[in-house]
Amino acid sequence: LEMYERSLAITRAVLGEEAFATSLDATSTYNNIGNVYKAQGRLSEALEMHELSQDIRRAALGEEAFETSLHAAFIYNNIGDVYRLQSRLSKALEMYKRSQAIRRAELGEEAFLTSLDVAYTDHNIGKVHHAQNHLPEALEMFNHSLDITRDKLGEEVSPYIGLYISSIGLVYIDQGDFDGAESSLQKALAMFEAAGLVKDHEYVREARSGLERIDELRARGPPDIAQ
Repeated sequence: LEMYERSLAITRAVLGEEAFATSLDATSTYNNIGNVYKAQGRLSEALEMHELSQDIRRAALGEEAFETSLHAAFIYNNIGDVYRLQSRLSKALEMYKRSQAIRRAELGEEAFLTSLDVAYTDHNIGKVHHAQNHLPEALEMFNHSLDITRDKLGEEVSPYIGLYISSIGLVYIDQGDFDGAESSLQKALAMFEAAGLVKDHEYVREARSGLERIDELRARGPPDIAQ
């Protein structure tokens, strides 16, 4: 965060206030600051940074150029992330779909269907469906993300492959398929370890939390059925 703030200060000093106010370099830094705030759980501040990035870029490029830029797709995805973490799920879904619509239009259908960025936003859409308890829809999106990424990367070790497998496992828990969930989460953790993720990384923590939840649910036994 300190480095990003120093970068902004240098850019402002070099460009002057008027040019800085429409600087595309500044918008990228604001977006990065927003991602830091999001990771820190400072969601209102994160949203402010992403929206500032959006507003400056829109003013600098004009409405049409902004709405057809891949940068806009990234910004909408990031805004969607904040809305999802705030449990503003319908707004999150709207942002993710806007992001995907821009990518489809700009990349073309063939490139869109093999884009790792598209796979990641599809995963985010799946997270919204999961939060809404739309489990088949969530599973469809997670599997789609996984298929795109495996087709693109092959046997390459990737934390994103682990993430998508982990998300599938978390859906399996809510579907009552504890064996399938456990298998998926163990595969995800193995992928995370191979990719060099540390134990307190959010992806690792989420997968381990899922395994702990399985143990708790198994210990609790099947629910009582009223006679």
